[in-house]
Amino acid sequence: MEFRPCHADFDLWMRDGGDHYEYIAVMVDDLLIFSKEPLSIVEQLHKIWGYTLKGVGSPEYYSGADIEWDKERQCWTLGAMTYIKSVCNRIEKLLETPLKNTGSPLDAGDQPEMDDTDLLVPSEIPIYQMMIGCLQWAVTLGRYDIQYATNTLARFG
Repeated sequence: MEFRPCHADFDLWMRDGGDHYEYIAVMVDDLLIFSKEPLSIVEQLHKIWGYTLKGVGSPEYYSGADIEWDKERQCWTLGAMTYIKSVCNRIEKLLETPLKNTGSPLDAGDQPEMDDTDLLVPSEIPIYQMMIGCLQWAVTLGRYDIQYATNTLARFG
């Protein structure tokens, strides 16, 4: 189909569409197609390769990110709300306790390097690492406001 992988990211495929470039972003088995006529690419994928794609239409969610078209600004926006709610529900079930709704993973003035509480037992370490990984993905999805706190906490995993 004349798509070529991007030199910076081999999971981003692109081709010259004449007056614009067309892109296909690949994440495991999810595709996000950027084109003036994305359905024609979907049809080609089905016709040439036999792929049957589900959820074809305007994107709403991709790789943990909420995707929405902002009519006023005429651009796509990404958010992390659905991902964060899902992670919080998973952690509440895992820990069997409700989470507090705070604005940051660390309270203002917290100094984890000064904490003298007991170290985690070996069975709790993977849970801590999973939680840090979830925070890091939230940062990747655009929650830059928690990046410093996340990186600070990640030093202690």
